[in-house]
Amino acid sequence: MPKTDSVAEPNGAPESRLGYTPRFGPGGPVTVRGVRLLVVLTLINTTLLGMSVLGPQLFPFLRQQWQQWQAGRAAERRRQAGLARQRQCLAYAPAADEVVYEEDSAAATRLLKEGKGRFMSVNPDANFDAPFGWVGPVKAEPPSYYPQFTDVVFGTRISDVRAPLLFLHE
Repeated sequence: MPKTDSVAEPNGAPESRLGYTPRFGPGGPVTVRGVRLLVVLTLINTTLLGMSVLGPQLFPFLRQQWQQWQAGRAAERRRQAGLARQRQCLAYAPAADEVVYEEDSAAATRLLKEGKGRFMSVNPDANFDAPFGWVGPVKAEPPSYYPQFTDVVFGTRISDVRAPLLFLHE
């Protein structure tokens, strides 16, 4: 009789040498999909539990952090805009023959008429108390970017800059 490695069971089917047969529970084998679903549901459950415990303290803190972050970004944008305006002011160079301030009344009157809106009175309110025919000093309008630069430097709009701009460059 030849020698075999398997032993026959009473019903005639050969039995494994180790005698191992997989035995699953009543639900069948555990699949990878089932384990992933269990992990996802556990994470959702943990997140909801944490939010219910920390929520009253967490949300105001997160809102405050968000507002600080937005304020910091806005401040950085203002700073960058100020640096750009500063570079423009440093590069400003009026023509050598350009008049920026005039006290002579005849020349001031001529500049006001012929200046195409580029000149204005230094102190227009002083003309009310002045004698008839007196023309006060006039100044040239500053460059268009100068008011924006002063806004950044002083943090607010300076609406009435009466002093003439005599020096603006590097």
